[in-house]
Amino acid sequence: MRYLVTWTIDSDAPSAIEAAQEALATMRRADSIATVFTVANRETGHIEEWDLSRLCPSCELFEIDPDEERPTVCLCGAPVN
Repeated sequence: MRYLVTWTIDSDAPSAIEAAQEALATMRRADSIATVFTVANRETGHIEEWDLSRLCPSCELFEIDPDEERPTVCLCGAPVN
């Protein structure tokens, strides 16, 4: 499968290169909230949004119930902050 993965940020930078630099700096910060990605399947056109801040720290899979607003346990059984 081929995917187009995008992350979006609004920027009020004075130039295009400074906007790109701001985006890169934001993504690289240890406390960055740049964790939400739009993923488009290039073959089917299907688009999904993934918030990777919700990855389970134990199994590293997206197993947290997306319908639960503030989950406390992953489906693998690990506690989630």
